[in-house]
Amino acid sequence: MSEKEPFTSEVMHDDRPPSEIDTRRLIRPSDLFEESLARKVTIVPVPLAGLGKALHGGFETRRNIVMAAPAGGGKTALLVQCAAHAVLHGEFFGVLALKDGDQWSDGTRLAQMVGVDRFQLRDGDPESIERAREAMRRYDERLMFYDVTRPGASLNNMIELAKPWVNDRGHMLLGTDSIHVFPVEDKKEETKMPIYDRIGFRLETLHEQLGALDAVGITVGQSGRASYGRKREEDNADLLTAVSGGHVAENTVDVLIVATKPNDDGLRFLVIPKSRLAGQNSRIPVRYDEDRSLWSDAEPGEGVVEAKEQRAKEKGRLKDEEERKATEALIAIIKKRPDTVIGLSHTSGRPRPWVTIKIDELHAKGLIHLEDEARKDAKGRAISVPVWTWAP
Repeated sequence: MSEKEPFTSEVMHDDRPPSEIDTRRLIRPSDLFEESLARKVTIVPVPLAGLGKALHGGFETRRNIVMAAPAGGGKTALLVQCAAHAVLHGEFFGVLALKDGDQWSDGTRLAQMVGVDRFQLRDGDPESIERAREAMRRYDERLMFYDVTRPGASLNNMIELAKPWVNDRGHMLLGTDSIHVFPVEDKKEETKMPIYDRIGFRLETLHEQLGALDAVGITVGQSGRASYGRKREEDNADLLTAVSGGHVAENTVDVLIVATKPNDDGLRFLVIPKSRLAGQNSRIPVRYDEDRSLWSDAEPGEGVVEAKEQRAKEKGRLKDEEERKATEALIAIIKKRPDTVIGLSHTSGRPRPWVTIKIDELHAKGLIHLEDEARKDAKGRAISVPVWTWAP
């Protein structure tokens, strides 16, 4: 472009009417608003009343829902239960890719949800087998499982195989377990990528597919080891939001749901540290029946009481931590040089009664001893004062 040639904007000086201009580059607020109003949002029903209330009805199509929990925390069961509920209570066709040890055992989860004992199935009990077959028939045309053990299994392949099955069955629900191990297309190439880039690439590809197909995605990811290995993971959602070592793809995860470990009474929480729908920072009390592979809402009032107890526990923990640090600081001062209670109070910045109590506790344990030391007061008079020193 020459110096005499003025800069021109292709969009601003386009001869076409505004309605025909490529608005992906410059979008007017009014157009953006009208497109938002014109978009038809389909709500995906969820099996837990508390979760549905927090999300104002449930999930939405074109959204990527990520569920994270420690190993053995019931992630796959929650994925299967959400998919089964959606296909029975909404216009959805679900396809699930499960990679959970023995893949074929995942087919029994639907039977377990209706109360069939999996051990009786294993032993060939005729009544249990018939009940399980009856349960399977309810989902036979609306829920499919993708064989992740077949050569070339990938997310893109699963979607291509699922498309012809949808037809008039409604919107598609894509469930993947787990995002860590399920490749987009080329497993060999993807394994060369760092784990964070790999997961981000998979979530980004899935998000694009959800928008194109007007589908909903439910993705399972295991919480990072550093997260669920700590003692306070149920008290702090930030410690639990890790999807493999702390990675969450910011722009491709619409709702993040984290299942905590059970407390002593078996109560758990579904924590929502991130949501573009609703319910962000919610803590939904739930229970998980491992025998039935079934999640359920907690009894009314359980979550409120538990939340108060957790807050009180956290407050007490912080107080204890502050006390511990202050005691360690006092000990460091005494080790450095002898001093009186008054001097220790001034140096540590703690109230004199608190210092006196701590001195008594340390003395009772034999960690410090008392000696009278000759000093001078403010007027220069000789006095004898008690001085505390660290025991040799």
